[in-house]
Amino acid sequence: MKHSLKRHFSIGDAIASAKNTYDKICREELSINNKLNTIDIDRENLICELKKEGEFERARLIELATKYGEELKKDATLSIKYEVEKAILTIKKQIAGEVVELVSRRLAKETSADDYKKAMNSSLGEIEAGL
Repeated sequence: MKHSLKRHFSIGDAIASAKNTYDKICREELSINNKLNTIDIDRENLICELKKEGEFERARLIELATKYGEELKKDATLSIKYEVEKAILTIKKQIAGEVVELVSRRLAKETSADDYKKAMNSSLGEIEAGL
């Protein structure tokens, strides 16, 4: 009987030890599952945050590109205006030169040398004032 009593306690100890081990494993499993749930929540939060940052960056780049496009358009408009004014001035100078030449030839045919010089100087002054 002593032997069976001793054996009964050792089986009881083994069962108690197994139960303690099982309880410990269950607690560890619960802890690990809680950590996994926390990781899932953190992952979802990170994904949401990254999506928000991506949308913000997208909007920022669109705004930047729009401003850059507007500046390019403004610069192009100013450049075109400058080139048109420059072309008009060049054309005016060419026309003035041709008018002077034409008037010069006509005056040379129809007037005396002194009258020709006076008329030329007067005409040149008027033409230069008109430019």
